[in-house]
Amino acid sequence: MRDPYDYREVVPQFDRKLDYISFGEIGGVGEMVYHTVKFKRYELDADDNGYFMRPVCQQSGDSFKNPDVTFTGQEVLASLMNLAKEINDPAATIPYTDLIEAWCLQHFHPYAIDNLYEFISDESYSDEELGFVMEKEAAFGIDDFMQELQRLYNATVLYLALRDYVRGDLTTARDLYMEGRFFDTPPFFEKFKNSDHQIENIPANEGERLQRVLFDMIPEFRMKLAFDRYGSIVYAAVVNSVFDIAWYTFSRLVADDAPEDDVDLNSNLEIGHLVSCLCCGRYMFRRNNRQRYCAAPDCQAARKRKNRRDCDARKRAAKTPK
Repeated sequence: MRDPYDYREVVPQFDRKLDYISFGEIGGVGEMVYHTVKFKRYELDADDNGYFMRPVCQQSGDSFKNPDVTFTGQEVLASLMNLAKEINDPAATIPYTDLIEAWCLQHFHPYAIDNLYEFISDESYSDEELGFVMEKEAAFGIDDFMQELQRLYNATVLYLALRDYVRGDLTTARDLYMEGRFFDTPPFFEKFKNSDHQIENIPANEGERLQRVLFDMIPEFRMKLAFDRYGSIVYAAVVNSVFDIAWYTFSRLVADDAPEDDVDLNSNLEIGHLVSCLCCGRYMFRRNNRQRYCAAPDCQAARKRKNRRDCDARKRAAKTPK
């Protein structure tokens, strides 16, 4: 059986005569349009295919709603990365199904996004009929969710390792492989750590090979005409799940000439860098080149303490005779 992480047999052979049309050349097809539905409670059940989660819908429409707040693609990607990291932590004590449910309650339902929105918008359903339909259509398999979460997480951490490797920082590459509670991260750099070849001496073509591996890990997207949140017609990616949103955001992050991402729903700021907070280690998109801590109160307090220590150290250094 072939090693699932050995991509040597599936590295694509590119036709150098073929030119690909980039985002910029098309003229900006980088739209992401999606609707969200939130439920107030879920229950875990099982059938012959394993565990699945479904919302609990009463006869009242209060059990589900169309949220006014829309998360940006960056927020969705960062939140799924943090969910995967928390679930896969060997020291975790909270059941992983509880963590998945908590994510859904805090954000929105992860699957059948447009279909559920259309059901809610259809006034021909009574509350009882709508509740029955929603429970049936919104159920999703836990194994499916975990597999998609693993693929997204592994592709993203590989990208982060390659990004730092290209910049001459080998820290992320050294720590890329980790044995997790449910899945292991890609061991692409392990052979250079456990042999006579030091990781600092990775062949130049190895970086290019791993970039192609990364490209193969990203799924393809379908596009369609749709209405955005302002009622304008846009050419947008087809969104069936929260992972479509995350993958599309991730692909724009990887592409050098991708159109600007929506950092804020009402602005067109430059796309940030995906980094981990120096204090808690959670993933976030950096809003400026100096941001190293997330917005959590404890992390901001740690940032202020560090700034005070650094300031005191500079003052002491200034007073020290040279």
